[in-house]
Amino acid sequence: MSSSGEPAASQSFTPFWIPAPGSPSTPVVGNPVANPVPNGELGNLSAAGVSTNTTVMTQDITTMANAVPQEFGNGLSESTETESTQQQQHQQQQQQQQPQQQQKQQQHQQQQSQQQQPQQQNCQIQQSQQETKLQDTKFQDTKLQETKFQAETTLVVETSPIHGEATLEVVAPQAVIGSTDPTTTTTTTIEVSGDAPPTCSSGAPGKYFPDNTGANATTKIADDEKGKTKVQRRRLSPSHREMIIDLVFNEKKTSREVARYMGLPQSTVMSVVQVFKKEHRIHKKTATGRKRRLTTAQEFQLFEMSQERDNISVDEIRTRFLQQCPEFGHISKTTIYRTLERGKKGLIGMDPPPERYLEPIERYWGPKNKKVIKKSGSSPEVSNSNAILEPSVSIMEETGPIETATPDKDVGRQRRSLSIAEREMIISLFFNENRTIREVADFMHLAKSTVSSVVQVFKKEHRIQRKTSTGRKKKLSDDHEQMIMEILSQKEDITIEETKNRFLSLNPDVPNISKSTIYRIMENCQSKLRARSDMEVFVGSFVHSTEDNPLVILPGMVMGVLNTKIEFMESLEELDHLKAEYGFTDSNIHYMTPTQFMMPGLIDTHIHASQFPNNGVAMDMPLLEWLQTYTFPTEANFSDTLFAREVYSKVVERLLRNGTTTAAYFGTIHLEGSKILADVVHDKGQRALIGKVNMMRNCPEYYKETSVQESIRDTEEFIRYVKSIQSPLVSPIITPRFAPTCPEDQLAGLGQLAAKYSCHIQSHLCETQPECNWVKELFPWAKSYTDVYDSMRLLGDKSIMAHCIWLSDDEIYTLRERGVGIAHCPNSNVSIRSGLCDVRRLLNHGLKVGLGTDCSGGYSPSMLDAMRHALQVSNVLALDRDNDYQRIIYKDAFKMATLGGAKVLNMDDRIGNFEIDKEFDALLIDVSASGSAIDIFSKDTLDDKVQKFLYNGDDRNIARVYVAGHRILDLHSKNLH
Repeated sequence: MSSSGEPAASQSFTPFWIPAPGSPSTPVVGNPVANPVPNGELGNLSAAGVSTNTTVMTQDITTMANAVPQEFGNGLSESTETESTQQQQHQQQQQQQQPQQQQKQQQHQQQQSQQQQPQQQNCQIQQSQQETKLQDTKFQDTKLQETKFQAETTLVVETSPIHGEATLEVVAPQAVIGSTDPTTTTTTTIEVSGDAPPTCSSGAPGKYFPDNTGANATTKIADDEKGKTKVQRRRLSPSHREMIIDLVFNEKKTSREVARYMGLPQSTVMSVVQVFKKEHRIHKKTATGRKRRLTTAQEFQLFEMSQERDNISVDEIRTRFLQQCPEFGHISKTTIYRTLERGKKGLIGMDPPPERYLEPIERYWGPKNKKVIKKSGSSPEVSNSNAILEPSVSIMEETGPIETATPDKDVGRQRRSLSIAEREMIISLFFNENRTIREVADFMHLAKSTVSSVVQVFKKEHRIQRKTSTGRKKKLSDDHEQMIMEILSQKEDITIEETKNRFLSLNPDVPNISKSTIYRIMENCQSKLRARSDMEVFVGSFVHSTEDNPLVILPGMVMGVLNTKIEFMESLEELDHLKAEYGFTDSNIHYMTPTQFMMPGLIDTHIHASQFPNNGVAMDMPLLEWLQTYTFPTEANFSDTLFAREVYSKVVERLLRNGTTTAAYFGTIHLEGSKILADVVHDKGQRALIGKVNMMRNCPEYYKETSVQESIRDTEEFIRYVKSIQSPLVSPIITPRFAPTCPEDQLAGLGQLAAKYSCHIQSHLCETQPECNWVKELFPWAKSYTDVYDSMRLLGDKSIMAHCIWLSDDEIYTLRERGVGIAHCPNSNVSIRSGLCDVRRLLNHGLKVGLGTDCSGGYSPSMLDAMRHALQVSNVLALDRDNDYQRIIYKDAFKMATLGGAKVLNMDDRIGNFEIDKEFDALLIDVSASGSAIDIFSKDTLDDKVQKFLYNGDDRNIARVYVAGHRILDLHSKNLH
C-alpha cells in the first residue's frame, strides 16, 4: 500500500543472492557469520511495492535452477522412486544432444561456475493487495512446484506492517544440505530492515519516545540444531517501539499478538512494554483494565462517604463509589482503606501522597475487632466482636473447598496476593477451628508458605504466642514460676527433664510445659541473683514524653536499672513484689524527695564545640559576615592541640552540668583536633556524635582544606579512629560545613563515605535568605538548596539539617521523604538575625524536629534556654497567624528537647524516654536546690514544679546526671566521673 492509500503497482524484484550488474560475484548466502547480507542490498520493500501481506515470489524453472543458494549444494537427492526416474529421463535427453565427453566437461564447468559466480537473474514479484489491519494476522506460505529438479523449493517473502522490513524464506528438501533423511525439509529465514521508519496507527513517530529517527537494524541469519531459523532479537528503531506501545496500550493487543504481527520475539515486545511502564509509572493491568489513580476530588468523595455514618462498611463505600463513577470499573478495598487513612490525617490533596508517613493499613479487615467472613455465594458479613473470630459454624463444613491457586490442580501451588476475605478465612480456620497449616493449605488450595506467612503476621500484630500440642500457649502464673524456681533450688544438679516431670506431677491442671520455658525461668533466676548487687532502683516521680503524649507525669513509681538499661517501671505498691522477683535490697534503692523528680537527659542536636570561646561575644553581625569576621579566625586556632584539649574539656563539662547527655558536635577541619574532641567526650562519659568539618572554598586561605582528596582521606581516617575507640556512646558523623564552602566533588565524596561506613550526616540548610540566593548562584543546576544535598546522597534518616528556616514546600516534602531530622536553633536564629523558624509548620508536615543550642551563634549552651527561645519564637509567629494556629507550648518544647532530639539523631530506639529496655539517660531534678531561682509553695502540684523548672530552672537544679546507667555527675559532691 502506497503512502497515498492507492495499491502499489507490481514491480520486478531482484533476490538478494543474485548480484546486481557490476557487483562482485561472491555469494552472500551461506555461512551467516562469514557472509552477512549487506544493509540495503535488498532495498526498501515499501518502495519496491511489496504489500503488507504474504507475497510469493514465482519464477520459471530455469531461473529457479540457477537461483538456488550455494548452501543447498549442487544436486538434489531423490525422495521417491518417481523423482529418481524423472531425473534419469532428464539426463538421457541431455546425453542425446551432446556426446558423453562434452556432457561431463560441461557439468564440471557448471559446477565450477556455480561455486564462483551465481548467474544474474531477475524474478518477477506477484503481490496480493490487502489493507493493513492491526489484528492477529496469520501469514500463509505458497510453494512453487519446480519440475526441472522435481523438488519442492519455495521462496517466500513475508512482510510485517512495518514498512521497509521483510522476512525471506527458502523451503527445500533437507537432502540438499546433507541430511540422511531425504523427506525432511528445512527453512532458512533472513530478516532485513529498510531505512524508512514505520508509521504508527496512533500518530506520528515520537509519541512515546523522544528520538523519532529511523535506525537500520542489522540483518541476522541463524539456524538452530533442527534446521529451522529462530527469530532473532535485534535493536529496534524508535518508530518500531512506537508501534509496539501503540498496539499494546491503544489497540489492547497482547504481547503474543504483537510479536506475531510484527515478526518479533515475544521477549522483545515484553521488554519494550515493561520499560515503557516503568518510565511512565503505569501500574499492572487488572481484570478490569489498567489500574487508575484516584483524583483528589474522588479521594474527597470516598472520604465524605465514610463520614456519613459511623458503621458504614468498605464494601458499601465501594459499591456507592462505582455507581457514581462507572468509568472506574473496579476499585480495591486497599485503595479505599488507604484513602480513608489519608483523609483522617488531613493529607488528601497532597501530590504525590506522603505514603511514607501513613500508618500501615490494617492488613486483614481494617480496624481491629472487626471481622469479614466471606461465605460461598454471598457478600462479606461484618460484625463486631471482642474475640479474634467467632464463627458459629465450621467454615470448612459450610463453604467446602475453595479453588484459589491454579486452574490445573496438577500444577504446583503458587504464592500470590490474597484478598482480605481469604486472609480472614485462614485466620478463622487456624485459630477458631484449630486446623493445622497443612490442613488449611490443602483446604484452600494454597501454598503452605502462604498460609504460614499470614498466620505469623497475625500472631505478631496481635502478640499471640505459638501453639503447643494442647492449644495456644498460655503464660505461666507467678505461682507456677515460683514453684519451678523452688524445684530448681532443691537440687544443684537437677536436669530440666526432671524439673519438668516433677512440675507436671504437682500440677495436673497444666497439660504440658516446654523445656525452653523451664530453661528461661532458670536463666532468669540466675540473672536475678547476679543482679542483686548491680541493680539501681529509683522511687519517686518521673516525667517523660511518649509518641502520643508530649508530657507524661508519673508520681509514685519504682524504676529499676540494670547495667545500662531500664529493667522495669512499676507503681510503688509493687515494690515488695519487685524485691522478691529481682532480689534487690533497700541498699539498692534511691528515694526522691517531694521536690525532686527524674526526667530523660537533654539532647543537643546542633552545637559547634570549636566556637565555645566566642559564647556571649561577637553577636553584632549577620551570619555570612559573622563567619568571616569572628568564627573562622577562632576555629583556625584549633590546629594547636593543647588549645583544642583545653577548650573541648570545658565544653563537655559545661554541657553535662546543664543536663545535656547527648550532643551532635561540629569540630574543625583539623584531623588531630577532632580526634581530641572524640577522646574527651569518651573520657567524660557523654553520648555524642563527633564531626570533623569539611570546607575548601569561600573561606580564608589560612583556614581551609587544600584538596578534595585530602579532605576525603582525613575524614575517612577520622571515622576509623572514632570507631577504633569501640565506645557504644561515641560515633563519627560526616560534617560538610554547608554547601557554599564545599564543591560538588567534595560533597559527592562525603556522601560515598557516609554510605560506606553507615555514618550520620550533619550540615546547615536554608539558614538565611542571602545564603539561599548564594547557593542558587553556586549550583545553578539544582532545583533548590535541598536538592544540592539530595543529589550528593547526603539526605537520609541519619541526616541532621540545622535551622531550615526558609524551606519551600517542595523542600519540606523531600526532607520528609528522606527521613531527615531538623535541628531547630531559635537562640541562634534570633541572635544573628537569620529569621524565625515556623516549627509548627514542620511538625504538621511530619518532619522530625529537635532543639539545638548552636553555640556560639546561640550564646547559651543550656538546652533549657533553647526550649524557652523556641516558645518565644512560636509566640511571635502566632501574632500574624489565624486563631487556628497552634503555637508551641512548654510540653512540645520538652518533647523536642528529649524524645524529639532522639528521633532527629535516629536514636529513639535507645534513648529519649523511660520505656523498658531503653538505655538510662536521665537527670535528677531538685526544684528546691539551694540558691536556685525557683520558689516552691505548699500547694504547688508536680506539674507546677515541672513548669517552673522549664521556665526558671538552671544547672543548679540538676542534682545528678546519668548516661547509659552510669552516674556521670553528682552536683552534691561536685565530682565529674
